[in-house]
Amino acid sequence: MVPIYDRNKWSRGDCKSPSRHVASIYSASLLTAGTVNVNGGGTLDLPASTSTINSCFLDLNNATVQLDGGTLNCYQGCAVGNSLSSTATLTVNSGTFNLTNTFVTTTNFTYTTNGIVVTTNTVYGTNYTSGGFTMADNNGVNSTFNVYGGVVNFVTQGHATLLLGNRSTGTINVTGGSFHINGDPYIYLGGHPVFNNQNAIGTLNITGPGTVTVDPSSHPVDTASVPFNVGVRNAGNGVTVTTGILNLLPGGTLTTGRPIVGGNATSDFHFSGGTLKAGANMTNLLQNLTLADIDGNGATIDDGGFIVSIPQALGGAGYLTKNGSGRLYLDGTNTYSGPTVAMAGTLGGSGSVAGDLMLQGTATLAPGDAGTVGTLTVGGNLGFAGNVRIHVNTSLAQSNDLVAVTGLATNNGTGSVIVTNLGPTLVVGDQFYLFSQPVTNGNALTVTGGGATWTNNLAVDGSITVLTVIPTVNTNTFTITNVVSGNNLNLSWPSDRLGWRLQVQTNSLNTGLGNVWYTWPNSTNLTSVSVPLNPANPSVFLRMIYP
Repeated sequence: MVPIYDRNKWSRGDCKSPSRHVASIYSASLLTAGTVNVNGGGTLDLPASTSTINSCFLDLNNATVQLDGGTLNCYQGCAVGNSLSSTATLTVNSGTFNLTNTFVTTTNFTYTTNGIVVTTNTVYGTNYTSGGFTMADNNGVNSTFNVYGGVVNFVTQGHATLLLGNRSTGTINVTGGSFHINGDPYIYLGGHPVFNNQNAIGTLNITGPGTVTVDPSSHPVDTASVPFNVGVRNAGNGVTVTTGILNLLPGGTLTTGRPIVGGNATSDFHFSGGTLKAGANMTNLLQNLTLADIDGNGATIDDGGFIVSIPQALGGAGYLTKNGSGRLYLDGTNTYSGPTVAMAGTLGGSGSVAGDLMLQGTATLAPGDAGTVGTLTVGGNLGFAGNVRIHVNTSLAQSNDLVAVTGLATNNGTGSVIVTNLGPTLVVGDQFYLFSQPVTNGNALTVTGGGATWTNNLAVDGSITVLTVIPTVNTNTFTITNVVSGNNLNLSWPSDRLGWRLQVQTNSLNTGLGNVWYTWPNSTNLTSVSVPLNPANPSVFLRMIYP
């Protein structure tokens, strides 16, 4: 065992071995006990070089590294469990673990794996031995990464790979502290699309107060780097058994700026009391997973103030709580049996929930998706107290957003139904059924928007009807017609500019045009005025503005 403590520093420098150029910790190699403890203010520093020959790569096999208040810096890469039939454990109790690859090549690199020739100029994004982090990358390997406290930073460049469980069982347990992944790396939980990953199992367990944060991809033009990939196999090599599992456990929080997407293998996401928080606008926060379920501990989804859609179907016997000031759209056929409760922001979508849907306080109900017309289906009761946002478009077969409710629909507040017209100008008498049944206390809602005034029939049959159409104001510039008649200047403008304001200012000849304007009385309701010509007013200016 090598202890590092009391602000001491152990630096491996340029590391060389016959098999690979790494800083290797084996049970019978550099360290007979295969254990390194970094304590207090100590530092284990594994620097990179300007070439792969002299750079250090932390390789744990039948070995343990434990961080208790010190600092572990890996500047070239780290593998936890890479040799055949080995076990390895990396534990952070406190202190800081930094993975920062400082050597990145831009030279094309070609290698062969499983009979497939791969050429890339981002070798550190595809070749697991350089600049990234791998777990269980050989047969018979069981590797574990425990984050019980402290700070873990994966801040890479050049598309490094985070490969969590490739050919055996790799498990990450985050039960305390923080684990941060920047926008650079490819992320694979369970398997890889190129490497031989037969029997790969990658598991990420997040339990409170532990937090995992994944930044939005910093390479938006490279779609392969965008998702948080779960369950990916090398189909070309006949690999069939590959599994990625993500468990969000009580008190744990996963904040992601990338969509969590299932691959071509088994991919499971289990909610059990944890929080999934969005870190960016996304149309597919959860998608294509083999299984996504919620148990009795429930699930919390926080939109983080962003606009987020979930096309993934969520099952199980639990319940869902929506937090955040943004918008969450549920677009899957959700079968979890518990209630869905929105605490803030906007909840909508074109999917379904099997149980009750309750919106608390000022939370807004918005069936359909952003900019489109759709139907939100509620298998239980619906209750809301805030606003309702509705799209209408009379050019479509389904002319408006709809909430289809199996149970009872109840309004518990005095909010507004806010209508947005996505189609042709409405006409008097257009009727839209917003709910599949009468809404108890629906008459307490104020209906606005859509370029119309409305008759509220929500308490009668769940509908609203156009009462009058508000004329559309033309906001384009125009020429004012002016004619002098006697002692008056007669001004007029087109009828479609009704709502514009005529403004005037009168100044001395020495002053000229100033910054203070006065609105002509009632001019927003007129399309012509007569301005008296007064010789005592040496300098008079007029203009039209909207609004």
